[in-house]
Amino acid sequence: MSSSLLSAFLLVALASTQPRGFDVASIKERPPEKGLFKGMTFQVTPTSVTATGTLGAFVMHAYSLQPGLLKGMPSGTSSTLYNLTAKTDQASSKEEILAMLRTLLTDRFSLKVHRETREVSYMALTAGGARSKLKPRDPDAMDPDPVDEVFHFRRLSDVTLMLAAWMGDTVIDETGISGDFEMTVDVRHANTSQYSDGPIRGGVDALIAMREMLTHEFERQLGFKLERRKGPLEVLVVDQASRPTEN
Repeated sequence: MSSSLLSAFLLVALASTQPRGFDVASIKERPPEKGLFKGMTFQVTPTSVTATGTLGAFVMHAYSLQPGLLKGMPSGTSSTLYNLTAKTDQASSKEEILAMLRTLLTDRFSLKVHRETREVSYMALTAGGARSKLKPRDPDAMDPDPVDEVFHFRRLSDVTLMLAAWMGDTVIDETGISGDFEMTVDVRHANTSQYSDGPIRGGVDALIAMREMLTHEFERQLGFKLERRKGPLEVLVVDQASRPTEN
């Protein structure tokens, strides 16, 4: 094989192993907004990512992390908000878009991370009395129409992700149950104030009361239980991160 053919072959092989990137990407710092999680958004389509948030929030979305499983973020990054817009001309799966987002964060924020196992406090989702309440899902059934304050779940992985978001905590499925089910939690008539230790005076009080209410209603209506435990879990550790380079 000639040297020119060998060089061409190596270039093609190298290109095939390189992660795909977005065709256009913009990251701009924006002024912080008052209020709990004010202005924090994240949206993925087959051709784009549009988000407003901190670098930590971007990393958690890019690596599909639950709260509590990201470690080592540099001090000061939690208060800096960015507008991030990235687009590709080629329609892609969500997993491919998130892979491109990881590449973008590496390039623009000089992000370096590694995974390791650490002893972590987490909430364990246990079966409790749920086995007798679970109704297998009809594979031909249509998804129900959306209704405010009514949450529908099909798999326990959906449940743990929602609980983690509600609670701002790591939630691990330790039920030993698998399959597709019809699970519904209706909180339209729940009284948030009864889950507060005192008067709700601000956003933090309201958030805490909301978390307590949702957790209670989830356990009451579906039969699962949440228990605080500690054990070895895989975490993502940030080794390096800096301010983003210019667009």
